[in-house]
Amino acid sequence: MPPQRCNLIMGADMGSPYGPPGTGDILGHPNLQLMYHHTVPNSRLKKFWNDTVSNSVMASKQQPLLLALERNISAYAGMIHPNGQLTQGDITAAITLSRKIRQGDVVHDPGAQERPDGWDDFRRIYIWLPGNLFKGPRNRADDPGDAFDSPARPVLGATLFGQLSDINTKIMDYLEHPADGPRAQSAYTALAEVAKSYINRNPRNFNNKYWAWKKDDRKEGPVINRRTGHLPRS
Repeated sequence: MPPQRCNLIMGADMGSPYGPPGTGDILGHPNLQLMYHHTVPNSRLKKFWNDTVSNSVMASKQQPLLLALERNISAYAGMIHPNGQLTQGDITAAITLSRKIRQGDVVHDPGAQERPDGWDDFRRIYIWLPGNLFKGPRNRADDPGDAFDSPARPVLGATLFGQLSDINTKIMDYLEHPADGPRAQSAYTALAEVAKSYINRNPRNFNNKYWAWKKDDRKEGPVINRRTGHLPRS
C-alpha cells in the first residue's frame, strides 16, 4: 500500500495541553499568575521539526524521538484528562501517527493539503514536551524571549539543564546544516532522552525559593534567583 502523503509542516502553536498552572508567591508579591515556560524555545523546536521534514532527514524506523514518544506519552499525566486537556483517544491517535511517520506509512508532501489523523494532538505533545517546561510567573523581568532560557538552571537542576542546553546546541548546529542527516539524528537522540525520562513526565513545579523580585531603573518583575545555592535533584 502506498504511503499517505500529507503536509507535516507545523504551523501556529495551538497552546498548552496542560491544566491551569495556578498561582504562586514571591516574597512581598502574592498570587502571581503562573505559566509554563519553555527552556528550548518552542519556535526553535518547531523550526527544527519543519526543517528536518522539509529536507527528508527526519523519518526512519529507528528515529529516536518518535520511538520515545510512542513508548512514553501515555504516561505524560499532566497533559491527559482530568489533569490536562488531552483525552485517552487523543493520546492513542498521537501514538499511532508517530508510529506511521516513523515507519514511512505517512510521509511529508509539501504540495498536500491533507493533515493526518492525530496531527494536532501530536504536534501539541511535541512542542509542549514536559521535560522542557517549568512553571514560573508571567511577565518575568528576565524572560529570554525567543532564546534559550539560560537563567533556568536553578529551577531545573544541573542534570536536566545540561541535557536541554545540549539539545539546544545540537538543534542550532543542525539548523546551520539543514541537509545533514547525522546532525539531525544527534539532536533527535538528545531530545529523546528527555522525552523518555521518568522524572521528566511532568513540567517542573513552581518553588518560590528559586525566584526573586527585581526592581531597577529599567525593569521590575519576577526573576530566577541565580544565586540560589541548592540545586533541586534532577
